[in-house]
Amino acid sequence: MKISHISDIHYGPAGFNANMLSRCIDEVNALNPDITVITGDLSMNGLKKEIESVFEILKEIDTEKFIVPGNHDARNVGYLTFERLFGSRYSERVIDEIQILCCDSSEPDLDTGQLGREGQMWLKEKLEKTGAKYRIIAMHHHLIPVPLTGRERSELYDSGDVLKLIYDEGANLVLNGHKHVPNNWVMESSSGITIFCTAGSVSSEKLKADYLNCYNIIDLSCERIKIELKNIGKEGRVVVNRKF
Repeated sequence: MKISHISDIHYGPAGFNANMLSRCIDEVNALNPDITVITGDLSMNGLKKEIESVFEILKEIDTEKFIVPGNHDARNVGYLTFERLFGSRYSERVIDEIQILCCDSSEPDLDTGQLGREGQMWLKEKLEKTGAKYRIIAMHHHLIPVPLTGRERSELYDSGDVLKLIYDEGANLVLNGHKHVPNNWVMESSSGITIFCTAGSVSSEKLKADYLNCYNIIDLSCERIKIELKNIGKEGRVVVNRKF
């Protein structure tokens, strides 16, 4: 399976680079991945008009899409508009022995987030019951601090519990965004490895240091996972290439 992983669009009246999003969509369509995963912050303020507008733009991506909301989408009760347009904030799909679990880690009007007891129970039940060979989790917030992003203040409140759940159940890949800085952590357990893949921002002008607007291209084979960091309009580079 080939996956394009996009995050932190931040469609809104300020700080949104429409040209970068358009170029990214063109690149993704040319790449022709099997699916596209978008890990939140579609909008800047969660306003009805913002989420409706980005919903129409994302129709231009030709692949099947898996989308979770971010903390910006949960502002101004934007999670209700998200549900109306994109569907449930929690979803499961199995494609060719690959389980994809989408979880909402946002909290209304807060930059921090959590899965909470109900979210953790849902995730645990889905991971336990699946017969899929590979398991992918998508959420907005990061579970492990991201380097070069300053003082940590907006991670998942219950990240320790969620990390243990993922460690115990042996998920293979966790996709997130939130910090506008791309990063990958690899965690080893008795059941194999779990890769935590943080995407940068695809179209926000709020960037840190020398980072550019970017997204991830993920190739998942029967024995190996390869992650390529793709700065928009530039050549990509492989940042992870590991056997499961």
